[in-house]
Amino acid sequence: STPINFPTGLALDEEKNLLYIAEHRNFAIRTLNLTSHFISEFLNDPDILNGPQALILSKTWNVLFVSNNWQHTIFLISINETNFPAKRVAGTPPIPSFSGDRGFGIFAHLNGPTEMVLDEEN
Repeated sequence: STPINFPTGLALDEEKNLLYIAEHRNFAIRTLNLTSHFISEFLNDPDILNGPQALILSKTWNVLFVSNNWQHTIFLISINETNFPAKRVAGTPPIPSFSGDRGFGIFAHLNGPTEMVLDEEN
């Protein structure tokens, strides 16, 4: 079996029966198939994942939002397209700070984001 190193965030895909697991110290996201109990690597890229903390699955957009605690960013990653690049949607690495209200998310400064909330209705 694959060892999980410091899991910090979970997101459930009920349709696919998959649990996404953020691995803070391995800079990775793994999936656990809830039927077979098999663990697979979904993404392991320290340029994108640097201390992944929280996960949110958007079935509307078929993406996974990931907060990166050590990189001070939030990325979105496609859950269906393997050649879809991860896209930074908030935060300016590697600067921990607080700024950017009423501006574009990619120019904002975050300080170690650990939790997120998604409102898919607005």
